[in-house]
Amino acid sequence: MAIRTNKTQAPTETAPETKVEEPTTETPAAQETQAPEPTPAPEAPKKPAAPPATRPATAVGAHTGDIVSFIKLKNALDPEEYGNTFPRIVPAAGQIRTDSKIQLGTFIDIQVVSTSDRWMYAPVADMSKDPDSTKFCRASYDGKTIPDRDGGPSMTFEEWEEQAADIAVKTGKTPYAEWKLAKYLDVFAIIFNADSKFVETAKKIGMVQISVSSTATKAFQAFFMQGPLNVNRGLLPFDKQTCMRIVAEARSNANKQDYSVLVPELVPEEILAAYTPVQLF
Repeated sequence: MAIRTNKTQAPTETAPETKVEEPTTETPAAQETQAPEPTPAPEAPKKPAAPPATRPATAVGAHTGDIVSFIKLKNALDPEEYGNTFPRIVPAAGQIRTDSKIQLGTFIDIQVVSTSDRWMYAPVADMSKDPDSTKFCRASYDGKTIPDRDGGPSMTFEEWEEQAADIAVKTGKTPYAEWKLAKYLDVFAIIFNADSKFVETAKKIGMVQISVSSTATKAFQAFFMQGPLNVNRGLLPFDKQTCMRIVAEARSNANKQDYSVLVPELVPEEILAAYTPVQLF
């Protein structure tokens, strides 16, 4: 009789199956079915940013050493103290000259260092028939009083009229019955260029006081206000924004009487390029 033996096999331990994920790669077929991404348009080359404006070390200004515009030069010089110190520039027959009749041609290029208001209180008279009337003209820097020429206290217009009447009587003249007050603009400046025939003479004069009549004041005020705009437009260099050209312009009034006025203009670029502003304060 055969003996049946049952062999029992011990279970063997097997390590758990570890799944390794391999990186998937696209097959050509998969690539063909995928919509291609649009190729971005090439970017336009970027313009280099303009360097920020910097103030040069040799800045020109009133008292601070900073560069300033025309409008910040108001009363940089005390008008009462310096009002009759420098040669006065005036127009005459379409030309520019000093009050001592030094001819400077049709224009001057200047660097402005100060501006101030000035009023002239004068008798109503025809100066062509009564040239002595100019001797009774007096300047006022506040539009209310007249400073004493010898450093004494200021006087009112009425007080000056009384004093002028006494002077007129003593010199055999009839006192003036009417007086008028006219507003002017004084521009203190350094001349750095003029008509080629007069340029050397103009430079030697040094500091001048330019008297702008009441008929031309508005044009100068408008020019001064547009100074920063002219800098932003590239018409005036930042460090030369207090430079300007003054031209004598001949005109005629309604009565066909000829007269001349001073007109503000920009200095040509090639002239400004050769000029280095001075620092006065």
